[in-house]
Amino acid sequence: MATAPVETMEQEYDRLLEERTAIIAAAKAAGSTSDQAREQMTEVMDRIREILAIPPDGYTLPPQAAKLIAHAHAHGWQGETQWTPPGWEREEDREPFVLVKVGRRMEPGELEYSRSDVWLYQLTWHSRGCPPGKLRLFGAGKCRTPENPATHDAPSVKAIAAVITQHPGPDAARLALF
Repeated sequence: MATAPVETMEQEYDRLLEERTAIIAAAKAAGSTSDQAREQMTEVMDRIREILAIPPDGYTLPPQAAKLIAHAHAHGWQGETQWTPPGWEREEDREPFVLVKVGRRMEPGELEYSRSDVWLYQLTWHSRGCPPGKLRLFGAGKCRTPENPATHDAPSVKAIAAVITQHPGPDAARLALF
């Protein structure tokens, strides 16, 4: 009895991207999204996030990034990592990097003044110019805040941690952000 070939992570990632495109196209053609399509999209996106959370061989999350995510989780914020997709580094001049996102939605009436209901910080650690397996913080990063909802340069990691401490999220009501 022949066994089916095992799908590599790169093949699975590519297949999931095609499935996502097909789900979006079907919803667009139908003019609406069915509950079944929403479920399929959630499953596909959850698996894509799982794949992107896996670092490339020889790499680990920088300690500063890991501490920021742990600090966010400890204060009721969400945090996730998105590494380069599988197979990315095989293309010429492409080096691994990781995008770190931390954020949360604001509760109604939480701030006296706000123009948005979200804190979202995105920072990138990149391997460009580093020895193999090493990453360094790349650029200022981007953020959106309740006071300034337009995407703008993020503050330092230390300042982001201070905002998280100052505005802890409600433990029971973690609203989807990513």
